[in-house]
Amino acid sequence: MTPDAAEYLEVSFVDSQDDHGSNEVIVLVHGTGGTTDTHYTHLYPMLAQHHRVVGVDWTDPDTETLETQQLVDQVLGVIEQLQLHEHRITLVGYSLGAVVASLVAAQQPQLISNLVLIAGWVKTDNQQLLRNHLSAHLAATDPEALAQFDVLAAFSGTYLASMSDEQVGRIVSNMQSTTVFGAKQMELNRSISIAGVLGRISAHTLVVGCEQDIMVPIRHQLQLAEAIADAEFVSIDAGHAVVFERPAELADHILTVVADAL
Repeated sequence: MTPDAAEYLEVSFVDSQDDHGSNEVIVLVHGTGGTTDTHYTHLYPMLAQHHRVVGVDWTDPDTETLETQQLVDQVLGVIEQLQLHEHRITLVGYSLGAVVASLVAAQQPQLISNLVLIAGWVKTDNQQLLRNHLSAHLAATDPEALAQFDVLAAFSGTYLASMSDEQVGRIVSNMQSTTVFGAKQMELNRSISIAGVLGRISAHTLVVGCEQDIMVPIRHQLQLAEAIADAEFVSIDAGHAVVFERPAELADHILTVVADAL
């Protein structure tokens, strides 16, 4: 994947360009602290074998705090820049990206045909606040402990148990330190509350829950599915890092959503 040289609203993106003779396009929105390359490194090529895939990479708007609308506008900006409104769009969001994708679909219901929300949530609760607070504390005081804590929270026990000590150590060592922009996203996560707009979503929606998710427990995805009219719900036996643990299963669900809507 090579980021497109063009930028719109200071947002870079990745575009597979090959439409495989189809009018369908899949737009990917990553989660907190990620990029298309880091969060969708496995999923992107699986989807791009069948459809054109565009990954949106958020850019820090250089404001003191970050608002969800700024991220929504960046996604809409890329869609407009690439004239994706001329296609049938399947919008896929992961984690915070699922929150942003929900808002995009609610604000522009005529634009989004299909919506896939992976490990998303409606309203941040006390369990999430406690984990977020601890992450922020470790980021400021003990980055090495933060990397261990993030791996513990992100990956399922089943997945970690399947690995050697050396493999787990490599995952910990590969955890990226928190950037200024990443910290803003973490702070934004503390104030998520989108229940009031979910009723405006008209896209064919699939909500994906992760059975071993510690970061965003599966009850949140169930609430999300209940709040969106006619939303379908599936669960995957994985942790929050489902995009790494079970990318093939995710790809199958997404491609099925696209195929069913044809």
